[in-house]
Amino acid sequence: MAKSVTIREVAERAGVSKSTVSGIMNGRKGWASKQTRNRILEVIEETGYRPSTIARSLRNQQTKTIGMLIPPVETGNEVAICWFADIERTAAGYGYNVLVSHCCGDAGLNGKRIDDFLDRQVDGLIIAPEDIQNVEKIEELVAERFPIVTIDSRLNFQTDNVSIDRAYGAQQSIEHLISIGRRHLAVILSGTLSPTIQDRITGYRTACERMRMPFSELKIISREFDAGHNAGELMCMELLESGYPVDAIVASNDRVALGAMRTLLKAGRRVPEDVALVGFDDVEFAQALPISLTTVRQPRKIGRVVCDFLLSRMSNRECEFRSVLLRPELVIRESTVAK
Repeated sequence: MAKSVTIREVAERAGVSKSTVSGIMNGRKGWASKQTRNRILEVIEETGYRPSTIARSLRNQQTKTIGMLIPPVETGNEVAICWFADIERTAAGYGYNVLVSHCCGDAGLNGKRIDDFLDRQVDGLIIAPEDIQNVEKIEELVAERFPIVTIDSRLNFQTDNVSIDRAYGAQQSIEHLISIGRRHLAVILSGTLSPTIQDRITGYRTACERMRMPFSELKIISREFDAGHNAGELMCMELLESGYPVDAIVASNDRVALGAMRTLLKAGRRVPEDVALVGFDDVEFAQALPISLTTVRQPRKIGRVVCDFLLSRMSNRECEFRSVLLRPELVIRESTVAK
């Protein structure tokens, strides 16, 4: 089967932007000069380009259905699961049903899942994975002004997007520990060196600069384990065995912090008297631990903001793209400040 022509290829051949091609395809008056219009139509005829007929048909009808592509549930990301549940609740309040599918590392499968959403005539899409494959499919839909909202997008084109300021959250955790007198800080990070992890490292660096502590003195252990408590146990054990005189640990998430806490207590280290501990996310168990966990609470209103962005886009497809950066907050508990 021959490879289908995309809107990007049409735009490149005609020497115009994708939005200009989209405008001509959708019959917008005054969108381009007559000469440009004719050139685009010639390229369309030469290449046999056909836009998504399903996506275009959705302009004139509503199914009261939203498609949501999310990371695999096996990642154990409790906060993300809460976000998606909140999106479903918020959408239901506006009379919308949400269809959910999970992304993977296969661009072809991800593209098929997006096509499946379109086959079911969803009114809009929510794309959550920051490392989503098959970017071209999303870019084409955005160019056709199909309603899409991304979460933590790292795409190289504009969409309506809602992101979390993880750099700020990471900065808060380091500044808190230094402010209570800790001087031998360590960070334990599980998983690949993703853009969100890089954001946190930026936040750690900013905190060190603000608190006049050399960044080089911050010990960082990063391992490609899963995000669970076993990773925390292993990295904390490695940290203790290294001989570094750690008196504070920042973990990449609350499960990793839980694992670190177990290792510290088994090794006879008191929390927080000997080693203070900070997590990230503020999942349900963080407050219920025998030593409640100081952590960075991710914004709980993300579901409402995402739905607001998508509903606005569905009601006015020609409005300017919007982007917001939501700030997390530090929640101080017993793991850094004893009773």
